[in-house]
Amino acid sequence: MEKLKILKTTLLTGAFLAAGSSAGASVLAYNFAAGNNNAATATAESGIQAADNTDALNAVAGLYEAPSWTNLLVSGSTGSTAGTDTSTAVTVRWNAGGTQNGSSNGVTSGADASQQVFYQSLTDQDGGQNPYQSSDDYGATIQLSGLSGLMSSTGQTTYSLVIFLASSTSSPEMGIPQIKFGNLAVDGSTAIASMTGLGAFTIITLGDGTQPIPGFSSSSSDDNGIRGLATISGLTANQVTIAMPATEAGSQRSSIAGFAIVTGPNPVPEPCAFSLAVVAALTQMRRRRR
Repeated sequence: MEKLKILKTTLLTGAFLAAGSSAGASVLAYNFAAGNNNAATATAESGIQAADNTDALNAVAGLYEAPSWTNLLVSGSTGSTAGTDTSTAVTVRWNAGGTQNGSSNGVTSGADASQQVFYQSLTDQDGGQNPYQSSDDYGATIQLSGLSGLMSSTGQTTYSLVIFLASSTSSPEMGIPQIKFGNLAVDGSTAIASMTGLGAFTIITLGDGTQPIPGFSSSSSDDNGIRGLATISGLTANQVTIAMPATEAGSQRSSIAGFAIVTGPNPVPEPCAFSLAVVAALTQMRRRRR
């Protein structure tokens, strides 16, 4: 436990130094969760509760400010693979052909719930629900609007996106989402492939299914698959669409488990900065043993 605290502290310090100061910035984070209860009491297996923290995930993603988490219910009796959330300053609309469960659920309330962010996710299989096109070679889509208001309210002129990725298989690796300008027409007439791209995501692989807390264990955790991040910064559009290309009817399970919107400069540390933080943490542990 002491080792984990040291590692977290060092990683958070490294992430903050890599990100730099961002006074007035905000972090809105969204977690796709099982919908057996309402949003306020999303299941302990997949929801981020008010008492929980996500320190480990914040560190590797460079989220220097603790996120305000919103659970988006996508399965179960009150969840849907196509839904809308207007509970924050940003309107979120998601659509997918299906969802899947991951590992590492059942974190004790008040503990680090980083694992639970990856528990439930939208799959990459084609066949999204109407009114969007169901045979366009794209799987999950996430439409965001109201981003100009978010930037204005925090005194920022740009924002970043961090996508939390989960693959249930180790080969091939995670899919790479795309970022498009604007939102989809509700009549299904928009072809995602024809939308203007806003750049390419940077992909950071965290490791196997125990990440982002190496050595994590629970009654239902395992190390299957791969987890990672997709990041992009310098965005200014009021409306954007995140789209995951489909892969063989979703058999690769290149899934989107959640995402964060960060106003201000790019908050994600470079991989080298993260590596240096890990080395520093391990060195500190060795010294303590002596």
